[in-house]
Amino acid sequence: MPQLISADPLLDVEERLSKASFHDGVATAPGAASAVKRNEQVNEDPEHARAALARAVWGDPRFQSLLLPKRMVTPTVSRYTAGMAYGFHIDVPLVPLNGALLRTDLAMTLFLSEPESYDGGELEIVTETGPRSVKLPKGDAVIYAANCRHRVLEVTRGVRLAAVTWIESVVRDHQERALLIELSEAISGVRENNDVAQRLGLVRANLIRRWAESRREEISASV
Repeated sequence: MPQLISADPLLDVEERLSKASFHDGVATAPGAASAVKRNEQVNEDPEHARAALARAVWGDPRFQSLLLPKRMVTPTVSRYTAGMAYGFHIDVPLVPLNGALLRTDLAMTLFLSEPESYDGGELEIVTETGPRSVKLPKGDAVIYAANCRHRVLEVTRGVRLAAVTWIESVVRDHQERALLIELSEAISGVRENNDVAQRLGLVRANLIRRWAESRREEISASV
């Protein structure tokens, strides 16, 4: 998703992060993931950079329209310096959130460093059609099914800064969500043909009525 966070909110987040403290990320790695995780994560966050990131992401109209989010975990901010990597792993299916459990339908990585500022550090996602390597400009995000195996390749130069979060959608089924996203993109492509756009919009609205669960807006840090 290009420029999920635009220049001004991104500058605000960067200023807040400059006062944050990073610590060994292994402490938050579940199960076997701790054996393959080598990075640092924001622990002490006096300027609430993570909350600012969450507000910026949640407030993006494209994020709301495409993903139909129900709840989202406050992003985790990770830092990779030379020699750090995160081997293949799968995200946990449920995340504690405010005394309940959030179902991790989708995972999102938001890139916070320009790609030319570091070597390596690509996010590799294993999809049904094969592996996909992702390294995006600062402010861009990639969103993928949370049940995909994925890894972060070793950084060999510079610093890779990124935020990761998990999203529960009001549409539980991945294939149904994919169809709705395809419809949204089709509608955007035929805006000049008002009749076609309206008909496609009606189809999408009726599918959401059929598939969506009740929504409770909530953004909070996981335990």
